[in-house]
Amino acid sequence: MLERQAWLDRVLKKNHEIGLLQINQPRPDPDATFAPTFGKDASFNWSGLEDPELFDLVERARKTADRAQRRALYVQAQRRILESNAYGFLFTRPIADIVRKTVTGLKTEVHGPWRLHEVRLTG
Repeated sequence: MLERQAWLDRVLKKNHEIGLLQINQPRPDPDATFAPTFGKDASFNWSGLEDPELFDLVERARKTADRAQRRALYVQAQRRILESNAYGFLFTRPIADIVRKTVTGLKTEVHGPWRLHEVRLTG
């Protein structure tokens, strides 16, 4: 058990045995998850994963406009990540926004956050 800042310092220096993180989903484009976490110079590659083939898949996917090709590349990347055992995905949490009937205008961004500028209370 570590205080958050001590833990974060170790994680950023890749001086740890295991860590937990969350990735908020959905995201409008897989690149928003893959590039910062699994790309060559990924700022969120906290595991220190060094996998040139994975880096290449991510880079090729982000440069490809064809949806079918991108999908195939991201599927390959996912398989490679799972086979590396560098990451273990524990669960996916369902997204449910529950509000009173007196709340109107609640909308969300594609990637989840609420857009509150149109919310009104009625009644």
